[in-house]
Amino acid sequence: MFDGNVYLWLKALHIIAVIAWMAGLLYLPRLFVYHAEAEPGSELSETLKIMERRLLRAIMNPAMLVALAVGGVLLTYQDFSDGWLHVKLVCIAGLMVIAFEPNPKMYRILAAALPDNAEARQIALSDCAGTAMLEVPQRNGGWSNQHASLNPHRNEGLDVGKVEVEMCPLNSLDLPPVGFIKIDVEGHEKAVIAGAKGLIERDKPRLIVELEERHTGQPIREAVAEIEALGYEAFFLRAGALQRISEFVPERDHLGVEDTPVYVNNFIFLPR
Repeated sequence: MFDGNVYLWLKALHIIAVIAWMAGLLYLPRLFVYHAEAEPGSELSETLKIMERRLLRAIMNPAMLVALAVGGVLLTYQDFSDGWLHVKLVCIAGLMVIAFEPNPKMYRILAAALPDNAEARQIALSDCAGTAMLEVPQRNGGWSNQHASLNPHRNEGLDVGKVEVEMCPLNSLDLPPVGFIKIDVEGHEKAVIAGAKGLIERDKPRLIVELEERHTGQPIREAVAEIEALGYEAFFLRAGALQRISEFVPERDHLGVEDTPVYVNNFIFLPR
């Protein structure tokens, strides 16, 4: 058994490893998207291959091993008569990720790359069930892997293809308890949130939502406030530091600075 200081160092190492592992799991699919869009054999394609390998082998796999190994050591400190520990272990063993991707091309790429604890569903989330026309922009003579949307204003003025997709509200899927939701739907966020209100009220999951006034025409403060009204406090990242929404200045952080390093379009919502 280690002394208290060693325990705290091990706990800190475990948390850092878990964060690095999870960050890689979130970023690797984005690299896959860029890679799929790059011209085969091009310099960009080869660079992305290197990035993918380095992320997986140098960061994600070591972080996973450290998280599991140190987590196992930390178990020796635990009181196994405590029911909470059993609940936590069951939750870890049953951790599941569900990704919703209506774009047929991107769904095939995503489904082929998923680990065993993840599932892909070719469904567009919205506020009602039925079918809808997904607009996919054309780029470089082919169809883009990015910016497909159910919002007709998102790709207004661009050459788009349309594909009929199944859609449904998140509330209708009878999901088990949900701890985290990431929403990036290119201007269709309001409908997705409306279709998930029952689940949000039930589980109060942490949220990361991409919101852009240029895609919806809705003032960005108003869009953030609507989600906060569901029982959340909003945050954002500036220069890598977490900031409360009271520090957010649309004219500096969002409006007129699109596609620059200071542009803020991802907002973090934590239950109050």
